[in-house]
Order: sequence, then C-alpha cells, then structure tokens
Amino acid sequence: MSPAFSTLHIARKWLVAVGAGLVVSAAALLLAELAGVLPAEFLAAGGHSALRTVANLAVGGCLCIAIGFWDQ
Repeated sequence: MSPAFSTLHIARKWLVAVGAGLVVSAAALLLAELAGVLPAEFLAAGGHSALRTVANLAVGGCLCIAIGFWDQ
C-alpha cells in the first residue's frame, strides 16, 4: 500500500476503494462490449447509449477517488 493510502481515515479508504472498483468495472464493461461479449443494448439505459452508461460509471469512480483523497 502507498503511504498516502495508509494514512486515510476509514471512510475515505472506502471512498477510494469504491471509486477504484467503479473505474475498473467500467473498463471491464467497455472491453467486454468492444470484444462483443456483451451486446451494445445491454447497458443502454434511459434512451442513452451504452458508452454513456460506462462513462458515467468511470466518472463516478473518479469523483469518489478525488473525494477520498481531498485533503491529502
């Protein structure tokens, strides 16, 4: 573990971990869709494309990580 991560409060560690999980899952979903494992319509929600749904996951993950490391 990096020294910056080990000095975080437990709630901030959770935010960083959840954010990293969201970013990794967004990358996995994008690769699965590009490889043809998932159909393009599988992640489409609310009339938006699946790419927008994956991007929302990644942006949400980045925001969680940024909040977790706010005062570092």
